[in-house]
This record gives sequence, structure tokens and C-alpha cells, in this order.
Amino acid sequence: MEVYTILLLWVIFTGYFSNKRISYNHIFNISGEKMYLFLSFSFIWILMAFRSPYIGTDTLAYSEYYAAFANANSLTNALNEEFLSGDVFKFLSYFLGAISTSSAFYIFWTSTFICIGIALYIYRTSKSIPMSTFLFLTLNLFFISMNIGRQWIAIVLSLNALIFIYKDSRSILGWGLFFLSIGIHNVIALFLPAYISVLLVKRYGSNKFIYYAFILCALSCSLLSFVDMITVLQYFPHYIRYIDGTNPDGLIGDTGNGKIVIEYILFLCILVLLKIKNKKEREQVDFVMSIIPAVLFSVIIGIAFSKNNLMNRILIPYQCLFLTIIPYTLLKYKAVTRVMLYIILFSGLIFNYYLRMDGNLGNIIPYEIGI
Repeated sequence: MEVYTILLLWVIFTGYFSNKRISYNHIFNISGEKMYLFLSFSFIWILMAFRSPYIGTDTLAYSEYYAAFANANSLTNALNEEFLSGDVFKFLSYFLGAISTSSAFYIFWTSTFICIGIALYIYRTSKSIPMSTFLFLTLNLFFISMNIGRQWIAIVLSLNALIFIYKDSRSILGWGLFFLSIGIHNVIALFLPAYISVLLVKRYGSNKFIYYAFILCALSCSLLSFVDMITVLQYFPHYIRYIDGTNPDGLIGDTGNGKIVIEYILFLCILVLLKIKNKKEREQVDFVMSIIPAVLFSVIIGIAFSKNNLMNRILIPYQCLFLTIIPYTLLKYKAVTRVMLYIILFSGLIFNYYLRMDGNLGNIIPYEIGI
């Protein structure tokens, strides 16, 4: 637990550099935000990339899957393995296996990919990089990323793809990255509503009918029964192995006692604060406003399915969007109000950070260095 405390303090106090410009004898000149990202994510990367395969419920299993694909006799044989979906992941594993097939290397390359991807997303979209990095830790996204590496590679690809689609709806790179992310983990296909949200808001503005449509869709989805979740599993068969009760982090069940509902209530409060502020100001159609219908959709479903771990994992990329939305919202308020909101938010999220560690959800305690 001590190493995670040090990480949190490092992320908080290195924020000092974010408003500085670092230069040395005209050799290099770098913005404080870039320096902050480098300092904070270097520590995050070290903890992720050099951890033991026993840190994270799925880490050891996925390192064995990686080894199986990497040791295949041919690429065709690797792609034909049926115990795991994701042909792009199999493709990467097969060729990276030429370097090493060890679990340490699997953890190294997936962690590197995830850290670079989430850092790029934060840098490109956040109004406050230190706050977004703090949120990455205290919304427990960092801990989750040490559990589901393959899905997180797909998540960071899809998040960055969303930015390209926002800038240009016909972006070949944007759509290419999105479909590549689906090839890594097919559950990312359920992040499509975020892309639809961006395209609709950019075309029609923050139209109330768009919001109504997403709310109605979310309410309809929330009426799904357990039988309907079995239907979902037919399209994502990899998750079936979690419903027999033998996996310690089963997806159909209540391993977190529904505590994540607290986060979704926080997200709902943030959306209310943003709506209040937008009533007093002229609403702009920017990246944040273009994703609001989708995150509203995800919040409703998240609250309805707070005790369903399968749905919680599906909604992770939507949670990542709040790394951008929360700083954007709080910076709209005047200094005194903003400070009060900071105090409330920071106190609650630090408590949430330690609550996750205390419950050891995802097998993150005690931290161990890999061999």
C-alpha cells in the first residue's frame, strides 16, 4: 500500500511543474505540462511495467495467453487459436514473441502501450493535466488497467481515435484506430455510442432531442434482465468463463458490493454542475460537449447495473471520458466556488483510492516487483 501512497503524492506534488516552462541553456525548452506528464507517467509506467504477474487478477492468465500465441508455429496457427478472441492481439503477440515470450515482457509492452496512450489522451483533451492524472489514479482506472491489459490497449486506442473523429468525421486514421481496437478486444464495439454522440452534436449542436434519444436508449437498456446479459455474453464469449463462480473476479456478480455506484453518482453531479453553468453561458460545441450525450447514457446504465461487473467493464472507456469532463467543468466556476469543489472532490476521491486498496479488488495488494 505504501508504494501506491508514494505514487499518489508524486502525482500531486509534481503538479508544481505544470505551470512552468523548463529550459536549459537554450538546448531544450519544454512546457511544464509536458514535463509533468513525463514525471507523473514515468512513475506510473515503472509500477505497471515492472510489476509481478501476480499483481492484477488477469495478469498471469493473459501472460500465458500471450506466450501461447507467441510460441505458435505460424501466424495462421496463432490466429486460429479459439480460447481467446481478438485477432489483432494475437497478431501482435505472435510478432512480439520474436523478442521474448516471458510474462515480464508481456507486462512490459502492454503497460508501455497503455501509459503512452492514456497520457496522449489526457494531453490532447484536458484543461488541467495534473487533475486528469490525479483522476486516473483516484477513479481507480490505474488499478483497473493492471487487471485487464488487453482491454486497456483497446481502450486507449479508441479514446485517441475519438479525438480524430471529433476533428474530422471522415478521418481514416480515427476510424482505422477504432476498428483496430475492436480487433484487439471486441467489447470496445460497445463504445460506438460515444462516436455517434460526437458526430450528432457536431452536426446538429447540443440539441435536446439528441439528449432525449440517448436517455431513452439508456433507460431501455437498463430494463435488461439477467437473461439479456447471457445474450450479451453470446457476442463476447470470452467473458463466459467468469460466470461459473470459480473466477475470483467474476463478471456476473457483486465483487465490489456495488461501490462503483458512488462514482456514477459523482459523474451525475458533475454533469449537473456543467448543465447549471452552461445555462448561464453561451454553450460551445467543443470536444467535451460533443461527448456529453454518450456519458449521460453511460451514467444511467452504470447506476442501473452498478452490481454487475460485466457492465462495469464495458463502461470503462466511458469512465475515462470524465478525465476530461471533470477539469473542464470545475474550471468554469469562479475561484472561491472552484476551491470548495476541489476540496470536496479531492477528499472524496482520495478516500475512494484507499477504499479500493483496502478491499484489494483486482489483487493489487501487496505490490510486488516482477522477475
